[in-house]
Amino acid sequence: MFRNKYFLVSILVILMSIPLPTFGKILFEETFEKDTIGKEPVNLEFIDCPVNRADASIEVVDDPDGKSGKSAKIFMFALYVPKVNGRDDWTDWYWEWDWRWDSAGNPGNAYRIKDGSNFYHFTPRSDGNTIMFYNYSNGNWGQLAQAEFPIKLNKWYRYQQTMQGDLHTVKIKERDDNTPFDSIKPAIEAKDGTYKKGAVGGLGTDAGSTWVDNIIIYESPKDMLSVDFSGKLSATWGGLKSR
Repeated sequence: MFRNKYFLVSILVILMSIPLPTFGKILFEETFEKDTIGKEPVNLEFIDCPVNRADASIEVVDDPDGKSGKSAKIFMFALYVPKVNGRDDWTDWYWEWDWRWDSAGNPGNAYRIKDGSNFYHFTPRSDGNTIMFYNYSNGNWGQLAQAEFPIKLNKWYRYQQTMQGDLHTVKIKERDDNTPFDSIKPAIEAKDGTYKKGAVGGLGTDAGSTWVDNIIIYESPKDMLSVDFSGKLSATWGGLKSR
């Protein structure tokens, strides 16, 4: 009996001496399931920007494909950003979201937003085949990188964008594709360190409407282990949990 107790104590001491892996955190997540149809999402807010369209709007709607509960519909382009503390100090992160649009426009996002006139911009272009990174600086658009990736209208895709130091990366797959992003090659990459930190937002377009859903921003892939997989997340994040 004494020998067994000594053995258990020894095992506990060994386990306690093993360094545990360090985790970052989930910076923001949103599925819009708790929002009201026809209203603006409560966890996103509008910020002023010279490229905002005067008639832009955002509202919660049903998934146009009828597969993922509620989503957010953005008409035209405006900067809507997460309403969460600390967003202006975000530096390195992984950002995933579902995205689709209905017109051959130029949808895009904004990230490391220094202010409404200075940020980075990722954009699939109106030809349905070109994707680009830009640096937007006080009214001037500086192209950082260009690549080809076919994207169809009225079709959901899942995007993973990463910002690590000066390295910008975007990976893309169809929403129903369960292939882990770790196994997918970047669709586009760029290197630029003009902006060091800031919020993320956008996801509208300059013509027609876009839909966005299942947003999550996290500091490390290990953080995905702590995601709440209840409700719609059980289906949407199921593939993420296995990464």
